[in-house]
Amino acid sequence: MVGYIFNRVRTRRRAMEQLREIVAHRRRDGPLHIAILQARASDEAEELRQVLEIGFAPVELYVTQFTTVIGVHTGPGVLGIAFYWGD
Repeated sequence: MVGYIFNRVRTRRRAMEQLREIVAHRRRDGPLHIAILQARASDEAEELRQVLEIGFAPVELYVTQFTTVIGVHTGPGVLGIAFYWGD
């Protein structure tokens, strides 16, 4: 669901909770693989990593930076996830 707005939230804290809720809502059989992407939001990315690791015990969990192409369009402070359940 690329580009779909799930919900609008007012705080960054609630936005991170919303990301966790999306992963929980889309739970499937099989192992979980997650990538957390950030642009100058390394502290929040680390906090989100800990929450997702404790809550879901993924087999893969990466934290990486958005490319500069994405950063040009979003600006600093953006945080997102990509994930899938299965082999």
